[in-house]
Amino acid sequence: PIGTIGSRPAAVAPPPAAAPAAPAPRAPAPSSWASLVSGPTPEQRAACLGACDGVLKYLLRHKHAAWFADPVDPVAMGIPHYAEVIKTPMDFGTIKGKYKGGRYASAEAFAADVRLVFRNATTFNTGADEPVHVAAVQLGAKFEERFESAMEDALYESSDDDDEEEEEHARRRR
Repeated sequence: PIGTIGSRPAAVAPPPAAAPAAPAPRAPAPSSWASLVSGPTPEQRAACLGACDGVLKYLLRHKHAAWFADPVDPVAMGIPHYAEVIKTPMDFGTIKGKYKGGRYASAEAFAADVRLVFRNATTFNTGADEPVHVAAVQLGAKFEERFESAMEDALYESSDDDDEEEEEHARRRR
């Protein structure tokens, strides 16, 4: 539609569609402000890695987990070209073994493998309406939500622990 500004016509854009309200982010505990600049402490890194256990359990219980639970067997599935398309296979069972075996150095490394599972699924199953592609997109979005929340909680709780330790140390010095 055309409106006027003063005496000259001007294009009038329709009002933007209202975006769904996002939950307000929780402010980090005071002692974690420094970690935002200097990086997480060893305790915070450990807390984040520990929180991955709950995220993994959530993924394994999800209704779409069956698609991603075990390594792809190209011969049994009749897709001999799988290895030509997917250079770095990954699945939840492999992730679980690596996690339980202590082979992840960080929560970020864990998340990278989970994201690889979904990227492989959408790369090989290119049709947006293919069941595996749909499941990967849906579960991938759920993972991102769950992972972000778990990391925020782990950082917040590990910051609370740091505060309590600092307070106890200060009381002993008095």
